[in-house]
Amino acid sequence: MSGINVSIASYRDIELLPSIRSAWDNSSDPDNLHFTIVSQAEDDEHPDLSFIPEEQLTYYKFHWSQSKGVCWAREIGSRDIKGTFFLQTDSHSRFRAGWDRAIVNSYLSSYAHYGKIVFTTYPEGYKVNDNKQDEFHYRSNLLKIVPVWDEIEKMVGPSFQEASFNPYGDEIYYVSGNSLFCFKEIIEEVPYDSLLYFHGEEPSLGLRFYTRGIKLINTPVDFMFHEYKASWNESTPKRKLHWEDDPNWYLLNYQSYERLAKIMTGDTTLGIYGIGDYDLYLQWIKKTGIELRDKSDLIMSRVRK
Repeated sequence: MSGINVSIASYRDIELLPSIRSAWDNSSDPDNLHFTIVSQAEDDEHPDLSFIPEEQLTYYKFHWSQSKGVCWAREIGSRDIKGTFFLQTDSHSRFRAGWDRAIVNSYLSSYAHYGKIVFTTYPEGYKVNDNKQDEFHYRSNLLKIVPVWDEIEKMVGPSFQEASFNPYGDEIYYVSGNSLFCFKEIIEEVPYDSLLYFHGEEPSLGLRFYTRGIKLINTPVDFMFHEYKASWNESTPKRKLHWEDDPNWYLLNYQSYERLAKIMTGDTTLGIYGIGDYDLYLQWIKKTGIELRDKSDLIMSRVRK
């Protein structure tokens, strides 16, 4: 099995260390992992990762006040990828035993079937209970992401349906940033845009992949878990959020929405950060039933004062 670069961007998250330990401890071959960690925290909050050999770790440490949002951090985390494969996940994740071998074998099989692909899904859930133990929420069926227009957020968002039993995975039209797996060359071809902030990250990235002929495939194997709530109970401190700490976050958000309005409505002037083939953009609209070409003003209305 060739190496996997596990990229995790964390904002003041106490779950960061347990997430990394879970990936390491449950790996079939931890010698084949490289971790790229972008920790945004107080100087004394960055976890000790000395259990990972130095040559298998790229560790960026920023004071949280330096942060410019999730896409800024994820762009840093996707630089100089080590290994054949790239996995991006969140700092509040857990992994099944043998997850690395399972995802690689499944991806290679689907790649041979579909061609250039990204595996992406909203994983099964977990929570940390009052006894500081992980509780896992197993699904009886795989779910797949279905994009819909969210009138409240003025942006494309996710809904969910049961996936088929296709062993290669179902083609979908939306990316989940908390579980994204591909050959490293694919994320290098469609790099993260550090000028985006938070909202719209996933649908815009999905459009950028799709319009470059890269299929989005609902991951056909369960290999990890994600903590979806910022706080589950009184004994678990609420996860810190960037926009609660930075009084000027709205300036980053406004700049981000200006960029998102261009991407989502088919702008081709942003180069690698915009859409690729316009005909594929029209194809995405036809397949999803979401007309985006007339939504620039609507998207910007979300952030106008």
